[in-house]
Amino acid sequence: MKIGLYSVNDKAMFDALNQTKVTHEDLKSLFFKRGTIISKETKRKALALDFSKNYHGYYDFEYLSEILGSVGRREKLSINIVNTPIKKDEMEANLKSICEDLQKGGDVTNIIFTEKGFDVSVKYVKLDYTMSEFRQSSSREAKIQIEINDAGEYITRFPQNSKARDFNDRLIEKINEDNQEVQASLEEISLETVKDHNERSNFFKQLIISMPNYKCIDVSDVYVTHPILEAKKHPKKDNEPDGDGDGDGDGDGDDTVIDTGYHISKASLKGRGVLESRELKELLSKGFYITKIVWISVLEQFKDSDKYEFEAQFMDPENCKLFSYLVRGLYKYKKINDYTYRQNVDKEKEVVLLLSIENTAREISGKIVSSHIVEVITE
Repeated sequence: MKIGLYSVNDKAMFDALNQTKVTHEDLKSLFFKRGTIISKETKRKALALDFSKNYHGYYDFEYLSEILGSVGRREKLSINIVNTPIKKDEMEANLKSICEDLQKGGDVTNIIFTEKGFDVSVKYVKLDYTMSEFRQSSSREAKIQIEINDAGEYITRFPQNSKARDFNDRLIEKINEDNQEVQASLEEISLETVKDHNERSNFFKQLIISMPNYKCIDVSDVYVTHPILEAKKHPKKDNEPDGDGDGDGDGDGDDTVIDTGYHISKASLKGRGVLESRELKELLSKGFYITKIVWISVLEQFKDSDKYEFEAQFMDPENCKLFSYLVRGLYKYKKINDYTYRQNVDKEKEVVLLLSIENTAREISGKIVSSHIVEVITE
């Protein structure tokens, strides 16, 4: 994978070698490559100071980056429907073409043929220059699933990150390049056309109670957003400077003074029973709407059911776009009011739960958007 080259300074090397993630065995390996044997009795700071004075090469950087590099968290998934009439072999050709382009940029790609379609793997390096030198790069893998559903539509499931979104954009562009007559489009779970803050919140309220066979028993996290209000303007007084700051009255033609004031645009609430809290109800009454929610559900009619924790949100909160979701894990039942710590759900069960979330979310968003369109036409 293409990650580029970077030369760290002595201070960065010294700090890296003092990290607890770097074990004595790691230090011994670094020194041994230079023909030096170190003792366990030697203090870490003395070793780090001595090594940092040496010349350093790319392989030193690579070795420490693998130890100290940031580890990617589990990413939430998103789903789109690709509206296109192309055949399966044409889709295969488009996917191969995109993968070839990504490989030229340094990514490692692979296509696996499945019973329902294709699984595409894209291994890449994510760079974050705000991190320390040895944590700026992290190896990531984006797995994009392309399936053909019963209606003959192409369904794409992908992690909600820039690499996977770029892959989806490339796919649409590639399909349209080869099919000028019928242009492809993406259909996603979105409430962008719905401006009513109550309806946007209602989407999440309905989602957590509508998953078939599951009953919501608690909401632990709720994130709310309020649209940014336009800055208030009032006429400029004669003795106030104009917009260009020179006071000569030849500003940009808008002789107004902007009153920014204060405006809270986002808030988060955590705890038990958050959805019924007085604080949340007050925020919703002031025009805020829910953009992310974490909830716990159990299987209906099972007194000894495990507890399942879910998460759903719009990654673009202002426009309620880029819907993503995640099965955070489960708490296994031990006895009444006693559960294990959270652990991962097995893969097969997770697939079923994710499918339930996306189908429920699609149905609810479809109803809300449709009713909004009817209201607009009626008006």
